[in-house]
Amino acid sequence: MMRFKPEDKPTLNPQKEWKGFPSDPIELLLLSHINGKNTVRELAGFCARTHDQLVAVLEKLAGIGIIAFPRPERPQPASDSPRPPTAPIKAASAPLESEAKGVETTLVDHRLLRQLSEIDTSVLSENVDLEPRRKEEVLLLFHSLTRLTPFQLFGIPGDATDRDVKRSYQRLSMRFHPDRYYGKNLGSFKPMMEKIFRVISESLELVSTEENRQRLATVYPEAFGDGSDANSQPGLEKSNPGPTDSILEEAPESHSDQAPPRRPHRRIGLRNQIANVLSRANSNSIVSGDSDDSDDGPDELILPPVGGYRSAPARMDPMHRAAQERAQRVLVHLAEGKRALEAKNYSNAASHLKTVLSLDPRHEEAAALYQEADGKNRETMGASYAARARMEEEMRDLQRASELWSMAAELSPTPEILTGAANCFSRIHNHSRAREYAQRVVQASGKPEATLLLAQVYINAGMGLRAQSTLKELLEKYPSLPEAQRMMREAQKL
Repeated sequence: MMRFKPEDKPTLNPQKEWKGFPSDPIELLLLSHINGKNTVRELAGFCARTHDQLVAVLEKLAGIGIIAFPRPERPQPASDSPRPPTAPIKAASAPLESEAKGVETTLVDHRLLRQLSEIDTSVLSENVDLEPRRKEEVLLLFHSLTRLTPFQLFGIPGDATDRDVKRSYQRLSMRFHPDRYYGKNLGSFKPMMEKIFRVISESLELVSTEENRQRLATVYPEAFGDGSDANSQPGLEKSNPGPTDSILEEAPESHSDQAPPRRPHRRIGLRNQIANVLSRANSNSIVSGDSDDSDDGPDELILPPVGGYRSAPARMDPMHRAAQERAQRVLVHLAEGKRALEAKNYSNAASHLKTVLSLDPRHEEAAALYQEADGKNRETMGASYAARARMEEEMRDLQRASELWSMAAELSPTPEILTGAANCFSRIHNHSRAREYAQRVVQASGKPEATLLLAQVYINAGMGLRAQSTLKELLEKYPSLPEAQRMMREAQKL
């Protein structure tokens, strides 16, 4: 028996060769992705299993004839001699040779980073357990965080797939996660790497799903333009920027060599995936029991009940079969939702649990878990938008910051986020929106600081009488509040 390797691509057998049926939700989820194109490594990612765990499931399915065992590799004839690579092939293989030598390219386009001449480089002389190239890369990226959009940081365009985002995040994590350097002396670079990874994690929340990426279309339109480049930036020339003092430029590889391969969209619901399994199974002459030539209806694959059974019935009522399929999907999505919730992947958990409720609206456990996951997801997303808004304020791009503050307040209207939104809109002289958020702060907080914020918004808008009225009510409760007295004098001058 051949053991499945990570590069193997499992295929389905015709149902006449089946000796049993899948009885576990993970087995059904796995079958929905087996199409002869996905490798074992990719299937492990789909099912959130390690290679050994997935191989055990594959061997079980192969043992009952559902999938085929991998074929043994054919030995290469001795007479075959490798061809000398042509120029394009040699150029394409250059990154692999350099990686074998330990040379790594930067993950963020160097054109978007600051130059060494613009920052303090004294920390590069520290004696730490990092290579010179890595020290320089960390230093440049740390000082360039506020000027990078989430799309530029991840190196993806606006129409990227979830797989593209995941692959980019994995590469960034492998490079900048502080735990990767556990036990090493990082010196001044440790807080830099912690800040870099915190920004990476916050940016991941903004671009992790298609819905989240589309929300940013109005904030970062350059990432969504026709023929847009993931690294596009106003004023950034695509030509060679000229000589630089950075040793990061010495690597022979280009940045594009490190970009993840684009793959087609895979945003298909589990319902369509299961239907795809059925259609492919029927196309391979998969039948449910003994077929009859006089039967006018098409042969159909009959899924077993949740507990399984020893032998498949010849026919099943369509409504009964549909109910079983629905129950099976409920179990799969509920299990995936719980697993994502335990892993604190609230966005994924909310998506799975919402699907459960669409299939079974009276599912009490799913309803309670969805409320928890959705609340946590909105809170996490709101905090991520607020963090990005503060970074845009540091870059003095208040228009982008105001849009991000609006998104944050919509998802998680905490007093802190509402205060940030009010201050930002007041700075761009959008006084009506600033007043709206300030009033919401007063309603949510009730503290004197919230009333002072509302009064300051009135003063910035030139509404002296309204500010005096607000401050008068506040001074009646807190007569010795110095900030309120100062603002009252300022409002009386308007």
